[in-house]
Amino acid sequence: MSNDRDRPLNPLAPLPEPLVPLDPVCTALDRDPVLRALPELARGPLEDALRSLDETLVSHAIDTLKADGDTKNAVRAAAVALLKVLKGERFEPPVPPLYEMPPSVAPPTLTTPGETIIQLPVIKF
Repeated sequence: MSNDRDRPLNPLAPLPEPLVPLDPVCTALDRDPVLRALPELARGPLEDALRSLDETLVSHAIDTLKADGDTKNAVRAAAVALLKVLKGERFEPPVPPLYEMPPSVAPPTLTTPGETIIQLPVIKF
């Protein structure tokens, strides 16, 4: 008996079509006959609202938490980032500043009792 592994591969065989992930919002808009009948001017804002609805709901749910403002902001940022990743958006890290902070604005270096910090010259690469 011959196995599939024994057969040589055909390099000219067509490649299978890649699977395209379906967008649930667009799929729902295309399936519903009432929403499908909307003009394009109304469909665009409706689609944007449906995409951002979960972020709005998460934001309102986080506002009801009993926590301080910094904790709420951190949880809100993490939840919105997670929702964007689940929607398939790519993470874009924040752009670093072009220049270093001047030493007068930089926060002071914290020391512990008995610790000696030696200031070395800046090494530029």
